[in-house]
Amino acid sequence: MNWRADTHGVESELPEWLHRGCGKSDVLVLAPHGGLSHDNLLLPASWPRKGNDLHTAELAAEIAHALDASFVINTGLDRNRIDLNRIEQIATHAPFFAAAIADALGAILAEHARCRVLILHGWHIQQDKADFGVGATLPHAAAAYADPERLTCTPDFIAGPLEELRGQLGGRGIESTFGERWPGAHRNNLLQAFRAHGGAPVPEALAPLRRAAATGRIDAVQLELSVPLRWPGTPRRNFIASLQSALSTARAAADPIPAPAPDALPELRRAALQCTDRAANLLILAGMACLPDGSIGCRFLFFLPDGRVGIFTGHGRPRGRLAVHGFSFRQHATGLALSLASPVQLTDDPIGYFRFEAAQQRAEIVQVRAELEESGGRVRGELVVSGAGTGNQSFALDARALPQPLAGRPTGLAPGLRFLLAHEDGTTEQIAGDLSAGSRQSLCDGRVLRHERVQTAALLRHEAGRAWRCEFGPARFLFDDGRSATGLFEAVHPA
Repeated sequence: MNWRADTHGVESELPEWLHRGCGKSDVLVLAPHGGLSHDNLLLPASWPRKGNDLHTAELAAEIAHALDASFVINTGLDRNRIDLNRIEQIATHAPFFAAAIADALGAILAEHARCRVLILHGWHIQQDKADFGVGATLPHAAAAYADPERLTCTPDFIAGPLEELRGQLGGRGIESTFGERWPGAHRNNLLQAFRAHGGAPVPEALAPLRRAAATGRIDAVQLELSVPLRWPGTPRRNFIASLQSALSTARAAADPIPAPAPDALPELRRAALQCTDRAANLLILAGMACLPDGSIGCRFLFFLPDGRVGIFTGHGRPRGRLAVHGFSFRQHATGLALSLASPVQLTDDPIGYFRFEAAQQRAEIVQVRAELEESGGRVRGELVVSGAGTGNQSFALDARALPQPLAGRPTGLAPGLRFLLAHEDGTTEQIAGDLSAGSRQSLCDGRVLRHERVQTAALLRHEAGRAWRCEFGPARFLFDDGRSATGLFEAVHPA
């Protein structure tokens, strides 16, 4: 612990990782999950766990500076030690965090008619997307007036500044929703301490927050921000500029943004495309599916010839087609078509990326455009990667579609070694290998296969009460008769 003084000269005992400051505006910025885990995430001992919201500490400081706002920011505590977004954990292990927030609220409300609280969080997707938690899922801003008592801010704040923010973000290509994925409605969520009406009782340590909210002078919103909006770069700058503009003046209700179409399941419920281009030395793994909770989840991975790996995940609600913001599949007469236009994380250390949060934090954000069409086992199209550190790289693809999804599939993991091969003559093949046999595999049909892993990514998955280490990536294959192939390997081990 150390003694840290705020701008009012009031000394308070705070840990080194908790930073506090006071600004002149009516805004308070909170970042509960700005820490970092140093655990090896590929070891079962590190699980169960929750990811820290990387770069939210730095982002919160930038927003506070831009808005001349007060702030309370966690800059180093791993949320798996103490979760500062959980009311019960704050009350038990970090009452000083609640006290710092209460002090900041008191100082703001002594100078201003209202206080606007922004709680920053990270959403671990790579889309240009934000979700505004206001205590409930709202299809559009006007729905806030139907049941205002369950909300953590007034309907006028939602229909005014937040709707204005949505409009500005939309103009910059950033999708935003009202609690579509993260409404902040759970009774143990810190956002619930700012409810003016109703809600579950809070422990005494957070009672000052609830009493301040009961005055009706607080508008609190949870900002769930995707990876591109948090990492340094243009999307982050655009988000801060939009937020600064939307909150800069008192606004009446903004012009309403048309509500999205109601949920409608697409005819195509699941799609996957895996392909290898021998000439370009490129492997692409893509998939999208309607999930059991009614949402859509997706991924797009590509392994570049220089050893770097691009990682995209996305999430959305079904709107009648298999698509999320920036990524879509469609079925045509003879196969599948894929379209991607989105930020993507690019790493030169794929094992480290999935092993340590510090490696994730170092990954570069690049813009990727892909237009691929599969027909008759051939995949043609283009992949374009653009970024400050990578320049512009364009790959014209004439690839072979691999026969079925293997790597990173969400269910059905079983120990073993598997290969998906695209042969020189254009045929494809799936082969089961022996984990104990190493790179030389004697196959049941008498052939001998040698494989060389070109790149490797690794995940830790939990299924059926067990932990599995799943390694996968592009590989080269050579048979004893001289024939060669390229494709994908997957090795699944009990962890």
